Amino acid sequence: MEYDPTTEQIECTECGLILNNFKAFMLVVEKFGGYQEERKRDIDKLNKLKEETLVLQAAKKAESAWRSRNMVPTCPHCYEAVFPEDGFGGLLINREMEIKRREKYGKPDPKGIRKLLAENQEESKGSRGDFK
Repeated sequence: MEYDPTTEQIECTECGLILNNFKAFMLVVEKFGGYQEERKRDIDKLNKLKEETLVLQAAKKAESAWRSRNMVPTCPHCYEAVFPEDGFGGLLINREMEIKRREKYGKPDPKGIRKLLAENQEESKGSRGDFK
């Protein structure tokens, strides 16, 4: 499409047909709507890749800690060391069930470590923050 500002007409560059202004506008709207749908699909794909990458990053961090000579990854809930021989990944739970459980009860904190850490941070603002 080509727009001529002097005559205020829109002409098809392929066939030379002069288009009605409303039809030309609708063509632009349809084209824009198509681009908008493509962007939504692209965003969904990127979010999926981001989620997959997050899992891979966690696995790489655990593996690099196991390969190091003096460090071992810890459980994010109880802060206990997790060794490869502990059967990491051997026991599985349904993802949807765990999400629902966490929504209802929150993340597991069996030893109250999160609460202890939060208390220590509040007490030691500005100081070193040693454990009790």
